[in-house]
Amino acid sequence: MTHAAEEKHWASLEVPSHGGQVQYAHGDIHQLSRRRASSGVYLRVIAEAQALTKPVIAELDGVAEKILHQAAHASARRVIEGYWEKNTSVMDFVYERGKQLRPVAPSEFAEVVEAWTKLFHRAGAQLGPPYIIQLERAGSMGSLAQVWDDLARTIDTAMEFPATARHNSASVAAPADPADARRTTLLALNWPTSIEVGRRAGSTSRNVAQWAKDKRDAGQLLGAWSSSERTYRHPGFQFNDDGSLRPEVRDLLATLAGNPAWSNISDANGWRRTYWLYQPFRSLNRRTMAFCPNVLHAVNDNPNDAAAVLDSYLLDDAPENRVARTPADVFAENPQAVIAFARAEVASALSHTEVPPVPHD
Repeated sequence: MTHAAEEKHWASLEVPSHGGQVQYAHGDIHQLSRRRASSGVYLRVIAEAQALTKPVIAELDGVAEKILHQAAHASARRVIEGYWEKNTSVMDFVYERGKQLRPVAPSEFAEVVEAWTKLFHRAGAQLGPPYIIQLERAGSMGSLAQVWDDLARTIDTAMEFPATARHNSASVAAPADPADARRTTLLALNWPTSIEVGRRAGSTSRNVAQWAKDKRDAGQLLGAWSSSERTYRHPGFQFNDDGSLRPEVRDLLATLAGNPAWSNISDANGWRRTYWLYQPFRSLNRRTMAFCPNVLHAVNDNPNDAAAVLDSYLLDDAPENRVARTPADVFAENPQAVIAFARAEVASALSHTEVPPVPHD
């Protein structure tokens, strides 16, 4: 590799799947892509950059978010899956926006980096358009699906910190176990227990909690297991103001169960589905939702309604209309939109038919 390729104009984001810190670094490619995992899994996003600035950090964050969240880039995980199943310890890929991940063999790595370096110097860019995506693991880590969820939770936790803090420290402390921290936060919402759900439903059984269990077993109610309390808590979005169970919950859970990882059996404690339902998505913000197919269908035949939508979401583009929302938030006002969103998520996760990749120059 030439001297130019070794110059310190590379930036990286490193995301651990097992807690710890999200790290940002700036240096030469050898330093940033060094194989060093003693245990666990690390995802690295590496790009060319003259310095580790706030815009560079934001760009690295954005790439990691797109790669990890299925709704944004489901094909990334499917490409990685084949190498994961081969028990490969280090996997390198090229990522360009609008294109699929392209695997890079170890023998090609230096050549790819060299080509980018020449383009980078010629263009004088602040941040080059292609990225190296590196996944390194040590030991047997189980399924990629679980690791993927852990990585996504780690980057989500880190991005809750202001970009200024990430820039100043070049690292973000995450809880010892991000999954535990997120679980604790959600349980603090004080969702009703099995006994409370049964009482609200008017159960006269000696075992009031049985009503909730029957509904969970029938796929009509989602429960998230609280190990400290030894009971299920039931996410609040499923209930009307009077405490009654919303009938649309059955359709939502049936849709989610189309993904084998989200069935009552594979997700017996309910947390995989709960994490997804309480994860913010930009595609569910009010501005985007105004133009989802079911809304467009409703306003196309009514000019007054169409004008109202335009006034609300285009002419008066309030900042709150762009805020990412969770499926649980949206379910209260538009359950059918959430069911459609879940259907697309499941179809994307299960699809084995890829759009032919665009060749890389």
